[in-house]
Amino acid sequence: MALFKIQMFKEHPFMPGRAFSNSYIIAADTIAAAAAAVTPALTYEKKIFDGNFTITYARVSSLVEDDDVFTTVTLNEPGIRATSGETTPLFNTVRLDVNSTAGRPSRWHYRGLHEGEMANNQVDPGMRALVEAAWGDFVVDLTAAGFAPHQPDGELLADFGTCAIEVKMRKLHRRRKKKVVI
Repeated sequence: MALFKIQMFKEHPFMPGRAFSNSYIIAADTIAAAAAAVTPALTYEKKIFDGNFTITYARVSSLVEDDDVFTTVTLNEPGIRATSGETTPLFNTVRLDVNSTAGRPSRWHYRGLHEGEMANNQVDPGMRALVEAAWGDFVVDLTAAGFAPHQPDGELLADFGTCAIEVKMRKLHRRRKKKVVI
């Protein structure tokens, strides 16, 4: 089985027209089979994000180097998480760590914390429990569909995750400053 990446793109009114994403890796026989895993990924992300976020589309691609084959699935579905308070800036994230069979844990940063979900630079235990439970449900849904989450090196991921207690501050882009050669 080959490894495929499912990249879920989202938009928020704070950044109209500018999407950000989270990626999940699964093993499947073909790219068409891997596209079936978009449904459990959508269910998972809808639980984590509130109605201000629109999960716009998913991009399914192989992890084979120099392979430009991919497919997209249009979604345009809002999140369903209940919230209270104003949305904090999108660089404030809750981080989910999921251990693998070997190596470092995989990490995901989820934006959209609200004022009622954090205090003193710590994520509320209820919010952490929601994200951790959603990961467990995601793994169950993937397994029922015949998939399992992996790391890019092919190691299997655990069926439970742990959220960091502190609010993490993730950059909104991955551009790096280029070194000036004099």
